Amino acid sequence: MTIEVKVPMGVRLALAVFVVLSGPACAQTDWSSPVIVTRDSGRQFSTDGVVKAIRAARLSSQVVGRVTLLAVAASDAVDADHLLIKLDAASVESNLQAARQRLQAAAALLQVTEEDYQQYRRLLDKQFVSRSDFSRIEGRYKSALAEKRARAADVKALETQLNLYNLTAPFAGLVSSVDIVEGDMAMPGVSLLTLYDPTRLYVRIEIPESHASLFSTGSYSNISIDLNGTATSRPSSVRVLPDVDPRSRTVPVELDLGFSGLEADITPGMYARVRYHSAAGFGAEVGQVHGVTRIWVSASAVIRRADLTAVYVLDDSGQPRLRYVRLGRQRDDLVEVLSGVRVGERVLNDPDTAFIRPQTSAAELQ
Repeated sequence: MTIEVKVPMGVRLALAVFVVLSGPACAQTDWSSPVIVTRDSGRQFSTDGVVKAIRAARLSSQVVGRVTLLAVAASDAVDADHLLIKLDAASVESNLQAARQRLQAAAALLQVTEEDYQQYRRLLDKQFVSRSDFSRIEGRYKSALAEKRARAADVKALETQLNLYNLTAPFAGLVSSVDIVEGDMAMPGVSLLTLYDPTRLYVRIEIPESHASLFSTGSYSNISIDLNGTATSRPSSVRVLPDVDPRSRTVPVELDLGFSGLEADITPGMYARVRYHSAAGFGAEVGQVHGVTRIWVSASAVIRRADLTAVYVLDDSGQPRLRYVRLGRQRDDLVEVLSGVRVGERVLNDPDTAFIRPQTSAAELQ
């Protein structure tokens, strides 16, 4: 809403004193050059979010055992299949050794019975032995073969069980936390350490369900992510999850970061602020907003004398008109105008030029 101000006599005197003190600094001022055009930044929104890792694992043991080796510490980088924790597996190793010896014995017995089986088969073809004698030897051979297979299965099962006592990294990443020390007893389901992939991070936010369409356009130029108050980026991809909270009527959204967390020192759990809007792009003057239209003018355009806060707006004929304004917050060299100026109006950057007539050329005087 535009408000034309009737300036009181006392304020006029204050302005007159201000003009006398400031003086005609620029004798050849053109009102068309020292003006800016206020801009509408559209409907702006912001919300808080948390950085998370797409790939993260909280490792725990599947068996009971004492920690005999802790090979990593928090913040260590590890490769896939890197040994992280070793548990005491003395009993399993002893059983595995015995199982391997039984497998060797079964293999030796199978070798002997297989030789007898092959010999009796040749003799049977020549009818030098009876069918019953061959069947007896064949039965021994099949029994020895089954015994060897069973012993091999026992060895494989114990080897698999032994691997449970050695915790390795499921993927390459960073160790974010270690919850045990050497000598502790590991129990099934109890967290031992946490690992995440720093190259694949995202920010999770909750937005009103009416805003979901702003994240489903396929273009992310209207979305900005401020990370830890230092880094600003745009998402590489966005996922609007099909899960509406029936109480808050919000929708979860995941915004993938297009860079590695190692490059910007970003880790899961960090605070993030996501700004988005319904307009085509961000203006450099747009700050933190909450769903309202923001109009900004140059801070040098504002007149502050006594209780007066005003700017000079050029009318249709190009003449400056004093306009009372109500100001909001200031960012850098811009001041937010809450009321008094409309989008598209021209505001004088230097109020002093409002008292200086543009210089008339000699041709115009003639």
